[in-house]
Amino acid sequence: MKINDFATCEFTAETPGYLTSDKIAASGKIGACGPVPDKCRLQTAIMLGPVSTIAHKGTGWGQCKGNNKLVYNCADKMHKCTFYTESVMQIEWRGQYASKILHSPSVELFCG
Repeated sequence: MKINDFATCEFTAETPGYLTSDKIAASGKIGACGPVPDKCRLQTAIMLGPVSTIAHKGTGWGQCKGNNKLVYNCADKMHKCTFYTESVMQIEWRGQYASKILHSPSVELFCG
């Protein structure tokens, strides 16, 4: 994502996967920035089906680095559901703002 031809940051939305037998995890990661924006915020959500958010975590406004990992506790492992990660990156540079949304590939997991 870029503000005009200046501040820019790369980021990703990692595909959800099993953390343990009854938990799934997903993350958004801030990659290379340059020139580095004044502030960044990364919001990450585990999505169920086409539009339902089941877990969400934001970094708050701060430095433009790191990752944002979240975990969802499965209610049961009898049902196979489709999950994906949504990451929303926002940057500020000299009073200008930009935002972008990325989606990971979807995956089917036994986690209801």
